Amino acid sequence: MSLHAHEFIRRFLLHVLPKRFVKIRHYGLLSNKDRKVLLQVCQKIIKVSYSSHTKNLESWKELLLRITGVNMDCCPLCGLIKIFLTISINFFYTI
Repeated sequence: MSLHAHEFIRRFLLHVLPKRFVKIRHYGLLSNKDRKVLLQVCQKIIKVSYSSHTKNLESWKELLLRITGVNMDCCPLCGLIKIFLTISINFFYTI
């Protein structure tokens, strides 16, 4: 297929939005309208449940310990368990 330059530019400019316009690209399986229903159908088709993936999540401390061997709950100098203190101070100002 060949196009003249004017026709090519005309067709190209049909896709250019005016200033301050935003193109919204929510369509297909992940469109907002039926996202939950369609994702459940897809999961049923490929025989995967979403809940099975969330059960085995590690915390960031467990992941760091498994990968690097660094235990964030222990002091790097003495090896004792760290104690975290949270101090909450409320200031009341009167003018």
